[in-house]
Amino acid sequence: SHLETDIDVLDKFAEAARKEPLSSIAPATTTFAPARLTHNPSTCYHCYARRAGQDIGDDTAVTAITRCHRFESLNHREPGRLMEFTMREVIFLGTPDFARETRTRSLELVEALVRDWEIYGSLVTANDPFFSSDFANKAAQQLRLAMKYEYKALLPPYGTISVLSSNLHGPTFSKAFSIQQRGRPINTGCIGFGYERLALVIHAQHGADPAKWPARLAQEYANWCAHDPLGY
Repeated sequence: SHLETDIDVLDKFAEAARKEPLSSIAPATTTFAPARLTHNPSTCYHCYARRAGQDIGDDTAVTAITRCHRFESLNHREPGRLMEFTMREVIFLGTPDFARETRTRSLELVEALVRDWEIYGSLVTANDPFFSSDFANKAAQQLRLAMKYEYKALLPPYGTISVLSSNLHGPTFSKAFSIQQRGRPINTGCIGFGYERLALVIHAQHGADPAKWPARLAQEYANWCAHDPLGY
């Protein structure tokens, strides 16, 4: 379920959440829109929940894939913005330097990937769509600190669509889940790919026939179809 898409309802709920624990907030039932789906909103949350109350030891990166759900109101009119989709994430857990450096390296690999596959677009700084009265402050901080990047791929004839995002969270999730590294809260970051959006972009830019795709993309797709994605 989700809150009704009314700015007064959203601001009232956000204000109450700042003043008291979420578990004690009991809005009127009319605050919520009718429930249609029950699903997780992101892949990386499971990674943090699995490590709740633990010390992770060395810096680490893990990968996972799940089906995710988002409700984004009228934005679902846009091509590729699905209510349910497949997300592959790589999650970084450890020191601040490790999170930043691993995120930087992952973006370098993304740039190499889109060159090899000839996926036309651009890597840009971005912000999340915070639905509360302090949207401007949160969005400005994300942009100022380059905490979020997106790869905006061309989607003819509709413009562009984000096929991946990469985020630095600082200690936000480690504090929420009490995750430590040698007695101190860890920093986290992630990079996530939307499979359906990526498929849509490949189809829009290169067509439906793999024989006509760029050579590297066609070869790696053939490897994947043969259950040998690394081409060994």
